[in-house]
Amino acid sequence: ELKQVWYQLKQLPRLKRFLSAFFIIDLGVQTIVIIAPLFAIKVFSMEGSELVPLVLIMQFLGIAGAFLFSKVSKKYGNVTGLIGPSIVYTLVCIIACFATQKWMVYLIAAMIGFAMGGIQSLFRSTYSKLLPVTKDHASFFSFFDITEKIAIVFGLFIYAGVEVIASGMEDGFAERLGVATLGFFFVVGLLLLRRLSKFKSLEPTVEDTELIDG
Repeated sequence: ELKQVWYQLKQLPRLKRFLSAFFIIDLGVQTIVIIAPLFAIKVFSMEGSELVPLVLIMQFLGIAGAFLFSKVSKKYGNVTGLIGPSIVYTLVCIIACFATQKWMVYLIAAMIGFAMGGIQSLFRSTYSKLLPVTKDHASFFSFFDITEKIAIVFGLFIYAGVEVIASGMEDGFAERLGVATLGFFFVVGLLLLRRLSKFKSLEPTVEDTELIDG
């Protein structure tokens, strides 16, 4: 079934572009969320008790972010709603590369949580809008979930690879370089989202429907 979805995507340009952007951006999003505590420990020597507030900040601001970006998407469209948090994540990578004080780690955590709350729900809602009229929604959403899991694996592999390559450098440099690499993926993802915004509508066309069910 996943193989069939893969072949159908070649005939659905909007959905294909969206999934390309989703894969690149989600690669960065999931990796940053996972490595954030490790980054704080290795670069700023933060202890376990100091990490608890980081997690709480990310979770609570995630709620606020979900509400805000939901309103943005309703007013300006889903693609614009996705571009917003993607820009925030790009700024997170820039700040993390130059952060020198512990309070900046909490700022980074706040930005991560705020953007995370909106981007994950918007990705799913945008994907559902792009789906053609078909009886096989389960396969399409399974493909979406598989894409997300593969993105997580690739993201962690790339970050860890950069850390290993730069491990001989000064303390904290490898981690900062790894985050900078993730920032590059966000920039690429933003460019892909801009390409998607060129479509006048995200709603599936009659041709899309005929390609799937015809």
